[in-house]
Amino acid sequence: AHNNLGELLFGWGEKAESKGQPRDADRLYRRAEGHYRETVRLKPHEPGHHYNLARAALKLNRTEDAEGHCREALRLAPEYAGAHFYLGIALGVQERHAEA
Repeated sequence: AHNNLGELLFGWGEKAESKGQPRDADRLYRRAEGHYRETVRLKPHEPGHHYNLARAALKLNRTEDAEGHCREALRLAPEYAGAHFYLGIALGVQERHAEA
C-alpha cells in the first residue's frame, strides 16, 4: 500500500512541477518520500523500493540520500538499469562526473 501511495503522490508531484507549481510539487514529493521510506523499512531487500526512494530524494535535492539508495538497489540487483541511471544523475549533480 505504501509503495502505491508513494507512486501516486510522486506522479502528482510531477504534474504539479510541470504546471509550474514548485511548492505543491515539493510537498507531494515529501509525502511520497515518506511512503517510500516506509516501504524500505518494511522490505529492505527489495531493490525497487530503494530506487523509488532515490527518485524522490533527487526531486528534493537530497543527492547523497539518492546516491545511497541507488547503490543499495544496485547491491541487491546489479543490473537494475533505472538505479544506474539515477545514480549517474545523483553523482552528476554532486559534480562527481568521473564516477558518474
